[in-house]
Amino acid sequence: MSKKNLHVDKKREKQWENPFFKNFSKGLNFNLIVPSLLLLAIGLVAVASASNYKALVESQYASSITYLVRQIIFALFGGLMCLFVYRIRPEIFRRNQLKNFLIVGMSVVLVVVFFLMPTINGAKGWIVLGPISIQPVEFLKPLMILLWADYLDRHQQEVVNEGMGSTLKKNFKLPLVLLAWLAIVFLFPDTGGVLLLSLILIGMTLASGIPLIFTKRFLGWGTGVYLFSVVFLKLFNLSFLSKVSYKLARLISFANPFRDAKGTGLQLVNSYYALAMGGLLGQGPGNSIQKTGYLPEAHTDFIMAIVGEEYGFIGMFLILLAYFYLIFYIFYRAKRIINNYHQLIMIGIGFYFLSQILVNLGGITGLIPITGVTFPFISYGGSSILTTGIMLGLALAIDDRNQRALYLQNEK
Repeated sequence: MSKKNLHVDKKREKQWENPFFKNFSKGLNFNLIVPSLLLLAIGLVAVASASNYKALVESQYASSITYLVRQIIFALFGGLMCLFVYRIRPEIFRRNQLKNFLIVGMSVVLVVVFFLMPTINGAKGWIVLGPISIQPVEFLKPLMILLWADYLDRHQQEVVNEGMGSTLKKNFKLPLVLLAWLAIVFLFPDTGGVLLLSLILIGMTLASGIPLIFTKRFLGWGTGVYLFSVVFLKLFNLSFLSKVSYKLARLISFANPFRDAKGTGLQLVNSYYALAMGGLLGQGPGNSIQKTGYLPEAHTDFIMAIVGEEYGFIGMFLILLAYFYLIFYIFYRAKRIINNYHQLIMIGIGFYFLSQILVNLGGITGLIPITGVTFPFISYGGSSILTTGIMLGLALAIDDRNQRALYLQNEK
């Protein structure tokens, strides 16, 4: 183990010697908390602006801040969830009884959603309880990270010595469960959820100790398939597919959205208009035109397009700067974690945030198909905020326990 990995933050040592931190905060890492709170505050402002028109037109008696009030409530629950998870030892999720309970519980929930829940906007994926809608796929993300981190840690030597393929053949139960979950989510259909979950699992697997050649091959093949697909879609007009399958036509419309600007390409075209009108400095707070009925889901999936229209490239750049700082810091801390299980969870959390931002921004800029993925901290949505709180709580818990372990080692 390198000396670099055994480095202890001197400021954190003083925190643990302080009774206040021992009894309450246990050495919270504010390098994780500060950018998160900053992004959350920006998100509340963005939701207030992007949703005010929608709130007013939904009902003549509605308040323009209806969605903002809801988002504040979601944020409070997300904060409580973050603190709750932070106080839990991550090892508790390795207990077989709890793992089996979570696996069975999530499987039942997904099946119930698929067969019994109503279709919303052409897809399933929500548990509707009166005025409240819960999206189980969001909570599937931290659960899959915990389960896959445990699997990779338990079989790390097999993965390194025999390869991932051989390990999967010998220990196939959990991979089959995860594959079944992905299949159900795909059938909702929720292509964005499948894409995000797959990216998280792939990222964790590539970082688990498998030979570097597999990472190079995956990146090479992935880049080649993406470039070939984009070139093919741009060269050939496949708009006739809208008569065969509207969902498929909408999925591939990102390559040429202006061919059907009032149909399958409507969202992306209006997203382009929003970003173009924003320019460098934006139209000013609250002055978005696209949110006034032109851009569907302006306060959720396309909220960054509204941010770009109102605050311009500079505003988006500053938000992304804070967001990428958070992602970089999560991976930075992951490199210094001495517990392999904890390290894999931290890597999974980093890929969660990274995948969300790449897929969301890729969708609103036309680099990839629009898949209905939210932007963490910024987009409106209770399930998204709660999941983000869980992820942040896990990161804080793991970082704190790692620093405590290093501190105790140095004391000895």
